[in-house]
Amino acid sequence: MNQKRQIGEAVVLTKQDSHALRYVPVRPGSLSLYERETGAEGERVMGRLFQEGRDYVVDWEEGRLRRTTDSRIPDWARHRFFGKRAFDQTGLTDYGNESFTVYADYEYDAEPAGGNEAAEKASATAASLLPSCDERHRKGLPITYVVYGDSISTGAEASHHRHCYSYRLYERLKTLFPASEIRYEMRAIGGETSMEGWKRLQRDVIPLKPNLITIAYGMNDANRLQGHVNEVPVSRFKSYVGEMIASLKERTEADIILITPCEPNPMWKFCSGEIHHYAEAMKETGMRYGVPVADVHALWLEELGAGKTPESLLLNNINHPNDYGHEIYMRALSQLLGMESGMRKEGES
Repeated sequence: MNQKRQIGEAVVLTKQDSHALRYVPVRPGSLSLYERETGAEGERVMGRLFQEGRDYVVDWEEGRLRRTTDSRIPDWARHRFFGKRAFDQTGLTDYGNESFTVYADYEYDAEPAGGNEAAEKASATAASLLPSCDERHRKGLPITYVVYGDSISTGAEASHHRHCYSYRLYERLKTLFPASEIRYEMRAIGGETSMEGWKRLQRDVIPLKPNLITIAYGMNDANRLQGHVNEVPVSRFKSYVGEMIASLKERTEADIILITPCEPNPMWKFCSGEIHHYAEAMKETGMRYGVPVADVHALWLEELGAGKTPESLLLNNINHPNDYGHEIYMRALSQLLGMESGMRKEGES
């Protein structure tokens, strides 16, 4: 076993309830719990540092935190929608979790990493899954990366655009294909469904002649904004994503990566509770067309299963990931391409 370091894990604490950290066991004395500020250039700066004993207590072996009775850590029980089912934020502006979110850095025991073998694996995997990009890289030609999807892909609720998953992938592409100039084209639109994405593909994407496109839909498709019917039925969702893939394959040489959606807050009024069907549909469509899929949904369920809560992952408390949530998206992409995601860094053994 060796020590790994978790950096910037989002934590939202309620009353004196215990909250699970993602990885255990935590190395005693290694935890820093703090508020975070964002600098003018988007850098994440540590703000107020909370004190063990004064503000919180920690069970190192179980990896659990809880507020003290006189803690300075914000109490999520003061959130306007705390404990409310089928809450509706329509017309409100102060329903998010930003003011309740603190961040944890800590070390934990982990299996040994692969060292240089990981970098070699990433290069080989990227070459096999992204053949168009690899060919252009070998020729020293530029690579155009197009981001397609809804508000999550635009980076909504990320503290800065550089922390959203699509921009982080763009930065990693520079290391995977260093001989090519990587061009980043944002064509995602907030609030969009797969039907709307399909309708504008010919206009907004095909003319760009992408060499790589990530397609991430499902969140808005699964919403029930008009009664008890999902915005886009699962069968139509599969059809729209499939038709987008077919058009891209026919009219471009783009490598395509599909991305499954995360879980929304189940307490939200307009949540159908059926996002897992859209995640499965995305995976089935990828298999049908021979397109790789980054399975965010599976990793998101692992986070929830490990004790993370919706409010600790969703900054707007509905369906927009915080920076840590975007890390989960990046982790899914990294696993697909055989890369280290970058947030969890190796510590000293």
